[in-house]
Amino acid sequence: MNTMKNWRHLITGITTLAVVSLGSYALAEETVGPDKDCKGKHSFRQHMKGERPIEHMARFLELTDEQKQTLAAHRDAQRAQYREQRQQIRQTQRALHDAVANNADEAEVTALAEKLGDLSAQQAIARAKEKQFLLSILTPEQKEKMEQMKAKRKGHWREKAADTRA
Repeated sequence: MNTMKNWRHLITGITTLAVVSLGSYALAEETVGPDKDCKGKHSFRQHMKGERPIEHMARFLELTDEQKQTLAAHRDAQRAQYREQRQQIRQTQRALHDAVANNADEAEVTALAEKLGDLSAQQAIARAKEKQFLLSILTPEQKEKMEQMKAKRKGHWREKAADTRA
């Protein structure tokens, strides 16, 4: 019974890691502009006002039309693969959840957990390749702006974490 509890914790951790990593991938710059600082007073969706994160990033980095078209073409080419990965992960998560709920044997739970781990790894590799592709089309100035954006976002989340602990 204790083994099953450990598996549940492992599965919950893997699932949480997958969700958090997907959510962090979608985040973009936290400020509205140089004249307006929201100080995190509203949600990310309210901040974006219907704008997709990629559009927000393109505007912030001042991407050229050619860069935008290149990114869009790459994204369109990868879209089916990303959907398939997400669908496989959801199916495996459901199967794992059902197996745990139905007190499946340890071998079945292990196999499903390993499959979920492999799928999560494939998704992480796809995100890394996507980032490499983005960096390959950016100018040095745009790369610097992106680093500044990341540093500012990291500082914002560290402040929030410090406020939570206090």
